[in-house]
Amino acid sequence: MTAAAVRDYLTANEGEMISLLETLVLMETPSDQPDTQAQILSCLTGAFEAVGLRTICVPGRNSGGHLYAAAPRNRGSNAGVQLLLGHCDTVWPVGTLAEMPLARDGDVLKGPLSCHKRPGL
Repeated sequence: MTAAAVRDYLTANEGEMISLLETLVLMETPSDQPDTQAQILSCLTGAFEAVGLRTICVPGRNSGGHLYAAAPRNRGSNAGVQLLLGHCDTVWPVGTLAEMPLARDGDVLKGPLSCHKRPGL
């Protein structure tokens, strides 16, 4: 896939990607409340499966769990793969979005972390 094709794909799907990002940001998932992470893991499972990935959700003992998404088994032996690592928990307690809501400023989305400067960031 050429860079132009990637750009065209991203441009064509920008609205859908922003909508998913907004949905994810609006789910408050504090690190110290693992039960709050079930909703975001479910949302991500649906998003990954919608693009053809296989998913496995592994429950955590002291966390909300882990989500594993993999390419379809029939993708072909020479097909490229990507590795994406991330986390779904936040440092903010439930209720933070009421004080520091998601805001859109032109082409920029700002959530709690980006709304307020923190020392060292």
